Amino acid sequence: MVVGGPADCLDLGSLREHVGDCHRCPLGDSRTTLVFGSGDPHAELMFIGEAPGRNEDLTGEPFIGAAGKLLDELLAFIGLEREQVFIANVVKCRPPGNRDPMPVEIAACTPFLARQIELVSPKVISTLGKFATQYMLDTTVGITALRGKLYRVGGRRIVPVLHPAAALYNASNRPLLFDDFTRLKAVLDRGDAGAPLVVTTGSADETVAFGERLGALLAPGDVVGLSGDLGAGKTCFAQGVARGLGIEGPVPSPTFNLLLVHRGTVPMYHFDLYRLERADQLEDIDFHGTLEADGASVVEWADRFPAEMPDDRLDVAMEVTGEADRRITIVPHGDRAIAVAEGLRRSSAGAA
Repeated sequence: MVVGGPADCLDLGSLREHVGDCHRCPLGDSRTTLVFGSGDPHAELMFIGEAPGRNEDLTGEPFIGAAGKLLDELLAFIGLEREQVFIANVVKCRPPGNRDPMPVEIAACTPFLARQIELVSPKVISTLGKFATQYMLDTTVGITALRGKLYRVGGRRIVPVLHPAAALYNASNRPLLFDDFTRLKAVLDRGDAGAPLVVTTGSADETVAFGERLGALLAPGDVVGLSGDLGAGKTCFAQGVARGLGIEGPVPSPTFNLLLVHRGTVPMYHFDLYRLERADQLEDIDFHGTLEADGASVVEWADRFPAEMPDDRLDVAMEVTGEADRRITIVPHGDRAIAVAEGLRRSSAGAA
């Protein structure tokens, strides 16, 4: 038995030993067999479902029966076999009558899931169905609106798909599932993040100047997400980006407006998401529509809603390292963003 918590387990075997004959929540008293999860311990693709069903409860294996056979077919469609992926659930024991897991059951079980994710360290996580998706993305939005899209949570890529059972109950869902897996394969096949660029500035003027170099490289449709504590220099950086886009007027923080529009050689849409509490509030400012408009977008506090940011973007994290010093780390996502970051790397080397 591993002493300590899940974080002390160094591999899936020791984690399984730590879970043991679990009775940390009431599900331990009603289940037949605990379903830990199975597959390649170093898989690039990890699936997360809701909870074991009747067949899984009897055998201890995840996703068997009719839904499991369809999952195997979907995997074959994208050129994979079950042995190449890892499959787990939000909870590891079957809820009576296949009901949704209760909060106390989720709280008891998900530390094990979190450690499984850390140990497998998949390139992509695919959530199967509404419940797993809502849990992993911390949202109440339904699966119909979320399916087939790419989200990022805690630095990991997540692609929600319909649950295979949805196609068993309604044949019209079958083409949607194959569409979801087509998208999943595209995410698996392409590279995600480019090499990070790290720069230290020694004053607000230097931060503005660095932002200006980035702004000069941006084009309509480019998105820059800014993160960092209050006072880290996000607005200074945005002011520099504006200069690089040919914007001559003042660029204040849009905290109380949520969005300010500045016209220059390329328009700049300047968001500040600090005051928002829920992702659905982004609809009030047409967040997604604006990102796709005719300008470049700078989003302060982008890390508050990482799942809402586009696939292709520049993540800019700002840290206070001294009285006037700031460390700026830029991670590009997608081919266009990687190209911009490489241009910025060259221009920064030339300015040094």
